[in-house]
Amino acid sequence: MRIAVIGEGKGKAARYLQELAAQQGICLEQVPLEKGGVYDVVLAGPMAAKAEVPDCRTYALVAYGKDAARLSHCLQAQTVITYGTEKSTLSLSSTEGGGMVSQQREIMDISGSAQPIGEIRLPEGLPSQWVCGAAGALLACGWKGM
Repeated sequence: MRIAVIGEGKGKAARYLQELAAQQGICLEQVPLEKGGVYDVVLAGPMAAKAEVPDCRTYALVAYGKDAARLSHCLQAQTVITYGTEKSTLSLSSTEGGGMVSQQREIMDISGSAQPIGEIRLPEGLPSQWVCGAAGALLACGWKGM
């Protein structure tokens, strides 16, 4: 599965995603975001909307709610998963013991399976501003939680 991670702190987030995905047999190929590229998932972390973003395509764009509109102009996404605001698909409900993420709406993963509404617990290892985005990227890849 091809995934690009953009934003401040992307290296740590990319390693974290690979480790969790591998636990369920999901192989993530971390690739840079390039003009004309095609990706399964693009995770846009903090400050990603302020960067130069090339035109490309992705199945799922996972972006901070206020950044999603700007990023979706460059990243042609089949689905957009938002996080971090009141009306977002994902919001952080607790940072205790890693992070508890509240999923407000069903998410369709890359294989077409519905990821049901509920709460997702992620282990420690990421700054709080990345936790919801990481959950969205993992769910879009077909991750089933812990």
